[in-house]
Amino acid sequence: MLGHFLPRLTLPEEEIDIYKDGFETHKNLLDRSEEGRRLSHLVTTIDDPVTIAVDGAWGAGKSHFLKCWVGQHLKDTIGKKETEVLYFDAFAHDYLSDPLVALSGALIERLGSSNTSMAISLGEKAVLGLKSVVPFLARTGFRAGISYLSAGFINRADEWFQGGDEEETAEAQATASAVAGRLSDDAQSAVSGFWQAEEGKRAAMEGFRATLESLTEPDKDGKSTRRLVIVVDELDRCRPDYALSLLEIIKHFFNVRGITFILGVNQRALQNQVKARYGEGTDAALYLQKFVQVTMKLGDKPRRYADTTFYCDYYDRLLEKFGYQLGFATLGKEYIKQTAHNTGDLSLRKLQHFARLSILTPWEQDRFSSFDWRNYTLVSGLLYLEAMRPDVISKILDDSVTWKDISQSLQLQSPTETSRRPAKLSEAWLLCFQEQKTPEFWQEHLGNEYESVTNSFDRETPKYLYQRHVGNISLENLS
Repeated sequence: MLGHFLPRLTLPEEEIDIYKDGFETHKNLLDRSEEGRRLSHLVTTIDDPVTIAVDGAWGAGKSHFLKCWVGQHLKDTIGKKETEVLYFDAFAHDYLSDPLVALSGALIERLGSSNTSMAISLGEKAVLGLKSVVPFLARTGFRAGISYLSAGFINRADEWFQGGDEEETAEAQATASAVAGRLSDDAQSAVSGFWQAEEGKRAAMEGFRATLESLTEPDKDGKSTRRLVIVVDELDRCRPDYALSLLEIIKHFFNVRGITFILGVNQRALQNQVKARYGEGTDAALYLQKFVQVTMKLGDKPRRYADTTFYCDYYDRLLEKFGYQLGFATLGKEYIKQTAHNTGDLSLRKLQHFARLSILTPWEQDRFSSFDWRNYTLVSGLLYLEAMRPDVISKILDDSVTWKDISQSLQLQSPTETSRRPAKLSEAWLLCFQEQKTPEFWQEHLGNEYESVTNSFDRETPKYLYQRHVGNISLENLS
């Protein structure tokens, strides 16, 4: 037993300085710079308010990609149209009840701390505007109740953003401070229907839009001279009500030219959230079309890699990240070599699942002489099928599996060279289906081992090994 090793089960997150680092600093397991350039092209090409979904399966590295993209895009846009970028982790904020407050609060913090020329020149006014308007929006949009005395302030918000004097600015700051705090009982009793009425809601929305437009500074033709990009990550991990409310807020509150939203999502998972909220009969894909105008797929591998080389290199680096490179984890690479160029079963998430299963399955080194190498080969193959082809595992367990199922799934060939690993993979599995070859073949192939080996393997062997060594491990909720 190798119990003294303590491997990880989750990939360690790199410390990324989101607004400074780029793809060159953090290549990680994948080089996503090419996809980053494509995303930047989309962002800089479209002036209309647009939401772009970066769609990738769980485990494809969306968060790593988006964090690196933010810093890379800021670097690449220096000297061009002034750009500000906000990275917003939606999942980290979904304990809050109001997505608008969470998103606006993150924008306020970013503008207050950013050193981009856009934030330096407009940040103070924008921060003031957002701090002043957001409390009203939160109440008018989703709850009722704020003093009608602040109505005049909201209606004049656009004047301050166009360059009011010091007195007006001081007045705005004082008003913002007053209304952002807790209202007195007298003030609460003075709450009338203003903020509950349509004119109150319109006033708050106009103030909010005036703030956003001050950031993008449209020219006389209405085209933005500055750009705000908001990256919303981990949306598909949020609770459904929060995720869908955030989409509604993006659509209705941030619909301003020069503002681009980028959503890091697993589209299928997001569709499931729609169904969880509105029912299984909902056309989730059609519903989401209301919010997303452009989708960019984040693939499982850069196209310039040959499949075998890429997947083997990725698996090696996975084991390095997990801190474990022995036993079944190493043996499993032979199955990747055998299948990578010829199957669509592989994906980054499945490879991660395979690596974890291989790490957690005990490699009983002290039993090697009695636990024949062919059994180790079969167990490793079963781990591979568990991660990549659970349908074949089901056939093994219900005794319906055929040699064709195994040979096609694992890309096995006839074992004619016992010194080569691919031949050894094939031999171990073919022994479980000995009728595929004649007794004469096995006598010649195995020599003196013929009788003992052929008597040790049959169609029940994979099922027995699975139940004893593989089937008692289940991995859930790991990404």
